[in-house]
Amino acid sequence: MLKCCATIHYMKNPTRPLKWRQNAILTTCEFIVYHIERSSTRKPSLLKRKIILFTIPFLCALFLISAKLSCVFHFYDLHGRCRICTHEYDVEIIQFANTRFYSIRNIDRGYTPIRYRPYQEFNNTADMLSFGESIIIVGRGYNSRRNRWYKTNNGYWVYSGNISRIHPENPICVRTCNFINGRCSNCGAESIIYITPTINTLFFAKLNSYGALAPVRARPFGNYCVLYSLLPGTEIIINGYAREYRWARLSCGNWIYVDNFSNEYFLENILIKFIRIVLSMSLKLQHCTRYSIGIPLLE
Repeated sequence: MLKCCATIHYMKNPTRPLKWRQNAILTTCEFIVYHIERSSTRKPSLLKRKIILFTIPFLCALFLISAKLSCVFHFYDLHGRCRICTHEYDVEIIQFANTRFYSIRNIDRGYTPIRYRPYQEFNNTADMLSFGESIIIVGRGYNSRRNRWYKTNNGYWVYSGNISRIHPENPICVRTCNFINGRCSNCGAESIIYITPTINTLFFAKLNSYGALAPVRARPFGNYCVLYSLLPGTEIIINGYAREYRWARLSCGNWIYVDNFSNEYFLENILIKFIRIVLSMSLKLQHCTRYSIGIPLLE
């Protein structure tokens, strides 16, 4: 049917190229106008009336189906979904290190909702935050309505107007915060450290410059408490860097200093693993030994 419309369009405009796929809307409109003009000059037969009556809805339905299957320009509604193909708006997320925020909604305004998607939809609430309750934020982005939302460490979203880095009971800095090692000395707010994301890369932990185990911290600062330490030779996955590539982010979200890992598997790591295997074997075979030196003796 579109080819017939394109043929009519080409006959009326022979100088134009015959691109019936690109001119589907134009040819459809000219097809309708052509038959209306013919019907105004002379009375069409009953068969032609039926053909026109069934052709126009068929062309409209065909156009809507083709637009739904190949939607190039999306028209998003208030909830971030395209009105034609129901495509969801892709939120571009700016990542930064784990930063603690606090709910600033007072008791009169209610609780701060945590949502599955960055939109104020009905039945879109995952959890609620009470006044002054803390939450860990790992990134921010803008939805289709250009509203700023923050992404939590568990993948949910919270509106930027409902949280703040400063606790509601702490004094607010008049000018700017004085950040020392990632924390303001006046209001206690944590600084936002932006991340340069990379692909997942395999590395191996090693001893630090003092000969101790490699510490893993919650934020890329040396004054934060050590969550745990890594034995030499432990495999780690790095997916981002911060603070001029001096700190690296692990796949679990924690941080390690760049001097505490390498992409080479050193001989000392093999020796340490061998010693660990020998010690574990000595504990298992200790019941059949005469002396508790870890080496079984035969009678």
